[in-house]
Amino acid sequence: AVAVKAAIDDLVARTGRIDVLVNNAAVFGDTRLLSGDYDRQVAAWHRAMDACSNGAFHCTAAAAPVMVAGGGGTVVNMITDHIRPAHALASGYATGYDATKFALWRLTEGWAAELAPVGIRVNGLAFGATDTPMLRGVSPRLADSAMRASDMADAACAIVDQGPDGP
Repeated sequence: AVAVKAAIDDLVARTGRIDVLVNNAAVFGDTRLLSGDYDRQVAAWHRAMDACSNGAFHCTAAAAPVMVAGGGGTVVNMITDHIRPAHALASGYATGYDATKFALWRLTEGWAAELAPVGIRVNGLAFGATDTPMLRGVSPRLADSAMRASDMADAACAIVDQGPDGP
């Protein structure tokens, strides 16, 4: 629903005021070019992009004017350690996930510069594997040794707690 404008508009209308937005949606699916027929792989690509970078764009575009009207706010984008140069992919399985997280990283940088003058702070968190239902569906063994989702929530809260002038 994060990439569906009507759903976002409805949420913003019901909320009235937005102080914090956390963009955390993602889909980890097989987007390898030769893994399925054209229609299947294009659909997988669009699911990945819509869930993460497109969804974050739509939500932030809807929330930003509301934040400005309320005197400012904080946007926290959950990125991934996949954006780091040292991260090596064993296969192309995650190309859609990685591409959308790279896009979210660039959006984070751009929004931070664009929105700072109007009182909106934008930060991105790029941690390693986090134990989520999505990761458990892809790699239960990795999820067993991953950080807890509550660690990510604590990090996002720490950013918010630093206030508008935080790092």
